[in-house]
Amino acid sequence: RFTMAGAGLVWEENYLTSKEDLQALKHSGRLMFQQVPLLSIADSNGKVELQQSWACVRYVADRFGCWPEGQTEKAVADATCEFVRDFEQTAGIVANGWGERAEDVAKITAARDRFFPRLEQFLAGRSGGAAAGGFAVGPEPCVADYVLLNAVLNAQDFVPDLCASYPVTASLRDRIAALPHMASYLQSNRRHGPVDEDYKERVVKIFG
Repeated sequence: RFTMAGAGLVWEENYLTSKEDLQALKHSGRLMFQQVPLLSIADSNGKVELQQSWACVRYVADRFGCWPEGQTEKAVADATCEFVRDFEQTAGIVANGWGERAEDVAKITAARDRFFPRLEQFLAGRSGGAAAGGFAVGPEPCVADYVLLNAVLNAQDFVPDLCASYPVTASLRDRIAALPHMASYLQSNRRHGPVDEDYKERVVKIFG
């Protein structure tokens, strides 16, 4: 969603509401690996339907010009995305909200203390990048910025002072969030917040 927002796309979200919805989707032949989410997007040949979150991010970034120019810069952006994903997995971002909040906070804090010093050093050292008023990889925003903002905001839902000791990261976060398309998305009801009890009940009802 953050990559689509950064690209300035407008999209419609369709949610499963019952086990029957899930089974119907599985039997439709549209799910490559019998999993959701499913990205369905029109192209010149009709429609592209993709699964696996990172494949969807890459496709949107490729198609809508969210990678920086140049093979080296693209590789740096890709590596940055992978680093952010490592942070998310270590912090348990996807599972946050399903267990005890204190455990979520402890896990995110430990992951922050492990990953953010290296992130801060990387951002501060990029010529024309975040420390110079630019973005993660260079002077223009790219998919690495959108992926980073997503991870930081999700983590901040549990650890509000996440970036307090990391001024370059904090400044970059604010700069990405202020981009017109991103600001519009963040101010809308399309941005998903922390898991709540209603969401848990719906997930258990459909997938349990």
